[in-house]
Amino acid sequence: MSATRVDEAVERLVARIVAGEFDERPLPREQDLAQEVQVSRLTLREAVKVLKTKGVLRVEQGRGTFANPVSRWDSVDLVARAAGASGDGRRTAEQLVEVRRFIETAATGLFSAAHGPDDLTGLRRCVERMRRADAEADVAEFVEADLEFHQIILDGCGNPFVGVLFRPIDDLLRAARWETSSKPRVRTRAIAKHEQILAALSSGTREQAEAAMLAHIEQTREDL
Repeated sequence: MSATRVDEAVERLVARIVAGEFDERPLPREQDLAQEVQVSRLTLREAVKVLKTKGVLRVEQGRGTFANPVSRWDSVDLVARAAGASGDGRRTAEQLVEVRRFIETAATGLFSAAHGPDDLTGLRRCVERMRRADAEADVAEFVEADLEFHQIILDGCGNPFVGVLFRPIDDLLRAARWETSSKPRVRTRAIAKHEQILAALSSGTREQAEAAMLAHIEQTREDL
C-alpha cells in the first residue's frame, strides 16, 4: 500500500471535514466512504487510523466515527492543512499573523541572547538579498530571503521546539508572503522593518529586538 495514497486520502477527508460535511453526522460506512474518496478500503482504513491518532476523528461506541472540531486536533500540520483547505485565504492570513505575533516575538527575544556572529551574518545576507530582489522585482527571491531571515531567528533562538512547531505552517506563510510581496511598496516597508530588527539584534536590548519584530508583524497585518 502506498503511503502517498494514504496521504491523498487524508487530504481529501480533511477537506471534507473542514467543509463541514460531517458536522452533524458520522462518517459513512467504510465501503461507501472508500468509493467517495476513490481509494481502496485498506487505504481508507489507514487514513482514518491516522486521523484518529491526530485527534481529528473520534469513535463513539454504537454510533460511529465522528469529526472533532479543529480546535481539538493534536496535529499542527493537519491544522495547517485545514486552514489551507478552508478556502478563506484572508482569514487564514490573519490567523497566521496572530501565530507569528505569539511565537516570533518571543523567539526574537530568545535569539537576542543566544545568537552568535554567524547568525547575524546570515541575517545581513538575507537583507541584502531582499534589497537586490526588490530592485529586480524578483518576488520569488524576495520571499525566499524573507523566509530565511525568520528561519535563522527561529533556529537560533536556543529552543528547538519553536522551529518544530512553526515549520508546518511554512507553506502557508510562503503563499501569504507571495501575495503581499508582489507590491513594491510592501517590499520597501518590509526591508526597512527587517533592517530595524537586525539593528536591534546587533546592538540593542532584548526588549528592543522584540519590539522591532512586533512592529514588523504589525506592518505585515496592515499590508494584508
